[in-house]
Amino acid sequence: MRIRILQALALLATGLLAGAFGYGAANLVPTFNAVPLDMRLSFHAELMKMNGITMQAAMAVSTLSSLTLATLTRGRARLIAGTAGLLTLASFLITRLCNVPINGRIKQWALTAAPADHAEILRRWELFNNLRTLTALTAFVLLIVLVLRRPPARASSEQLASQSRMQTVAVRVSVIGEESVPHASRGVAVMDGRQEKGQEPGTGREAQEHHRPGDPAQPRPGRSSREKGQKGGQEKTSRRREDDLLREEDLHGEGF
Repeated sequence: MRIRILQALALLATGLLAGAFGYGAANLVPTFNAVPLDMRLSFHAELMKMNGITMQAAMAVSTLSSLTLATLTRGRARLIAGTAGLLTLASFLITRLCNVPINGRIKQWALTAAPADHAEILRRWELFNNLRTLTALTAFVLLIVLVLRRPPARASSEQLASQSRMQTVAVRVSVIGEESVPHASRGVAVMDGRQEKGQEPGTGREAQEHHRPGDPAQPRPGRSSREKGQKGGQEKTSRRREDDLLREEDLHGEGF
């Protein structure tokens, strides 16, 4: 959030600075050269009184916000913000060291008279004005590139950290799921074993529903075993009777 505020502040201050310098270079200077000299000197002196407060404040805010933004960012964003801050600082130094002294001399000319070499001095003022306009405009373009380029470095690092945390959670969930699958399969296998032991094929409810009683094509379960048991009992009783008859015949033979 702080980086966003600094970006907006730097962009606003630098934009105002570049716009003011650009308007002066494109419109005011040609107008100065078109009017008489005494009119130009009077207007120039009054204009510099108003610009002395607003332009210096804009340059100070632009420089400080850009350099602060450079300290809070990383990589190429830091380089761009730092370059913009140095360019606005260059505009401030050109103004204070070159244009302001000439402005003081122009004020004196407005009260007295211009010297013979006034044209050369005014051309130097215009040159310095073009230089500070160029530096301010370049700084403004760099800040636009910085804002449109990508989010701040801290925001991107936070996003990467959140993505890594999400990936870690996903890996843990998958590991827990893989560990729980063998336990579930074991439970199913145990239940299947109990079902196989407790219920044999052909003796369950489904088998009873499938094999209806009295159906000749499908005999009841266990019928063949009962029939075999009955036949075995009949054979044993018949053998006992035969043995008894043989014993009686032996007894009769001995009596005779």
